[in-house]
Amino acid sequence: MRTRWVLVLALAACGEGGKPIVDAAGGDGGADGRAGDDAAAVDAAGTEDAPAGDAAVVVDATAVVDATAVVDATAVVDAAAVVDASTADVDAAIAVDAASGCPVGLNDLIPASLAVTTDDNTKVWLNGVLIDDVPRVWSNPQRYDVMIYAHPGHTNVLAIEGVNLQNQAGYDRGIVADLRFTVDGQAQTVVTGAGFAATNTLAASWEQPGFDDSAWSPAVELGAVGIAPWGAVLASLAPGSTAQWIWTYDPAANPNKPTVESTYARRRFTTVDARCPVAVE
Repeated sequence: MRTRWVLVLALAACGEGGKPIVDAAGGDGGADGRAGDDAAAVDAAGTEDAPAGDAAVVVDATAVVDATAVVDATAVVDAAAVVDASTADVDAAIAVDAASGCPVGLNDLIPASLAVTTDDNTKVWLNGVLIDDVPRVWSNPQRYDVMIYAHPGHTNVLAIEGVNLQNQAGYDRGIVADLRFTVDGQAQTVVTGAGFAATNTLAASWEQPGFDDSAWSPAVELGAVGIAPWGAVLASLAPGSTAQWIWTYDPAANPNKPTVESTYARRRFTTVDARCPVAVE
């Protein structure tokens, strides 16, 4: 009696989708072309399992199997190696992370604390999202619990508009801010100073991450938080802050300063995380 053999083939395939991850911070973090800050935001693709096919295919040994049905073992590709066309421009940091074992995803978020005030009114954006635009006096600083991108290959952008409404001798206008966060147990800060770019000229979408501020000048430092006439205005919200009051010029040395004036200041920054080296082109 002839024995009929049954061959069971289990075939499964896994793909990688092209859907972007949308985070609470709402920023696309795109590269804005400023020198020294090339690790810009990239829309990373999420992964999604493809629908499973038939769990098993039963083939009678006596049946004629079409050659196109034969799948060579080398044709099975691991899902991690499948790259969707829409993610072809993903930042080089992803490739570096794969080799280094970086535990932080390119779009992962971490909490941060932002303390800020301006003389006279403040508008604040983080990664293109408006945080606050309620008019307040400079002596009423605010603290905000925010989220920033954790990966050192994903740029964050802090943008602040300071609105001056008075004209007095000396320091009658300025912006001061202190942003604090922790990465792998290490406390890190971003504070106002000459590292901010600043201008008095309003430009469309200036607060957005992708805006090119390369033509802006560095902010002018007026003095460390604690100087007169403002005093220790951030003492309770950001103890020990090293932030500088900034503007586009020294108002104490300008007798022709306008009464109503806005300064637009922005700073791009990334976290520092030794576990996640970033490729530099």
